[in-house]
Amino acid sequence: MNIIQGCVLVFLGLVLSNVEAQVPTRVPSARDIACGERRYYNELRRTCLPY
Repeated sequence: MNIIQGCVLVFLGLVLSNVEAQVPTRVPSARDIACGERRYYNELRRTCLPY
């Protein structure tokens, strides 16, 4: 890794450290509720998956 790559990584680290991370949330659908507690409905697989 050269000096320029190192500087870019440090700069990105400083920029991204100030971003307020937010926990991704979603509104539970009727299918999510039907799957039960601690599970959600995956539209792509058309099945219930654990969190």
